[in-house]
Amino acid sequence: MSKSTLKKEIQHEIIKINKLIDKKILRGLPYTREARHHKILLARLGILNRTSWLARSMRVAASFMF
Repeated sequence: MSKSTLKKEIQHEIIKINKLIDKKILRGLPYTREARHHKILLARLGILNRTSWLARSMRVAASFMF
């Protein structure tokens, strides 16, 4: 699975969890399990979005070459 596909799937899952949390809040139900899952998904998305120092420096160097 490519990185961009994984990002899209995680973002879609976050949207679904947000809707579920909103429904539970309106009903007055606890949503701790969903909040934990949401937090984990956000962490995974942050890891995917993070780029290494070497990758950033190579991108800058490549931009000067062309």
